Amino acid sequence: MKVKKVLAMVASSVMLAGVIAGCGDSGSSSATSSATTGNVSSESSGSEKTSSSSKGNTGEADMDSVTIGVLLPLTGDTSAMGVKTKNAIEMFFEDYNENGGIKSMGGAKVNLVVADTTSSSEVAVTEIERLIQQEDVDILIGPYQSAAGAATAPIAEKYGVPYLLTSSCADEIMKNNYNYVFRANVCIDDAGSTIFDFFNSYNDVYGYMPQKYAVVYENTDWGMSCYDMVKRYVEQNGGELVVEEAFTSNNSDFSSIINKVKSSGAEIVFPMCYLNDAVLFTQQMSEYQCDATIVACGGGFTSSDYIANVGELSNYVIAEAGWSLGVLDYKGEEGAAINEKYSSLYGEELDEYSAFGYFNSGILANVLERAASTDADKIVEAFLATDLDSDDPELSLMQYDGVYFADERSDGQTHQNTKCSNVMTQIIDGEYKVIGPVSMVGEPECEFPAPAWAER
Repeated sequence: MKVKKVLAMVASSVMLAGVIAGCGDSGSSSATSSATTGNVSSESSGSEKTSSSSKGNTGEADMDSVTIGVLLPLTGDTSAMGVKTKNAIEMFFEDYNENGGIKSMGGAKVNLVVADTTSSSEVAVTEIERLIQQEDVDILIGPYQSAAGAATAPIAEKYGVPYLLTSSCADEIMKNNYNYVFRANVCIDDAGSTIFDFFNSYNDVYGYMPQKYAVVYENTDWGMSCYDMVKRYVEQNGGELVVEEAFTSNNSDFSSIINKVKSSGAEIVFPMCYLNDAVLFTQQMSEYQCDATIVACGGGFTSSDYIANVGELSNYVIAEAGWSLGVLDYKGEEGAAINEKYSSLYGEELDEYSAFGYFNSGILANVLERAASTDADKIVEAFLATDLDSDDPELSLMQYDGVYFADERSDGQTHQNTKCSNVMTQIIDGEYKVIGPVSMVGEPECEFPAPAWAER
């Protein structure tokens, strides 16, 4: 039996045992104060390290604990996504510790040190420096926002600390030939192929292919990467980009941009923005009766808080997503059980951000188990040897074919998972319905193009 299958079986028993065990208390440790819950210690930004126990810095197999630095926005504009991700990470490792910890290291427990980026890439740099230099973390996970990922990846590389990126999907981050930085979830180029594969599949069945497109993007690393991707795919598929508008995040008024989209005759508008801007953009699309179908590239449109904020106006919005709850309809009982436990703990079901937190935690556990060491180079070797399939327990939630970190993809990205894929969703009656890819759901069923506002 292959080593990865043996380890996968171990991981599976850990995941399921934790899920079946039930809820414990009503939530995770506070994001703003030191706490210990289920042997997972969470320390907030600016706190001092309180544990003096040896972590086994020599990299020997038997040690008391392994320290993972968790870098996420727990306050600020993107805190909703950061908190969801943190909750899932803590849930995973509480279960993991309760079920024996890292067996190859003599049952070492995982200690989480959580740092708040405050939704700022500048603060993210300060905090990753603190995690590495003051907290002496063995490995890092996070952040949210591509700008924060781009700013912190060079720091991890400088100090030689392995770093698994979550929800920082800009392609350019992984085009720097980093030795210590990896990404298991999707990138922006994957989003483009998913969107236009959906358009072409829909055209094959229903005979409709959009020709005129508008792109409205925030002027950040992520927004500009999305714009470049859309422009490239529109041109490759014979379409016309009739509006190209950048804006500063937390915009106070989209009216002039939306009226430009309306007068252009665009059939599709791609808005690239986080939650606050996504809410305002949708409200003003309705207010100004701009009938272009919203096709979002993730961002704020895939947060469960989006529907709560815009209500019925969210109906018929199409969004490419790294994950959606409907994926569980195509997975096994393990995924449903993970969602059930998360829901019982936090009062809401999994979304893309919490699913990414749980999934990436499973990858870290798998890597550390095979590394059998806190030595950075051995951890990197384990990352590079990762080769998981869709039926391995680390993929219990995910639609991916697996996890494999390429030395270099054809698009120039290194250490980017080559087996990941996005989904297409449409909001119908206040819920995200998975409508693609065709390889998973079959013939696409959706309202496309979206009905005019006056007809809703």
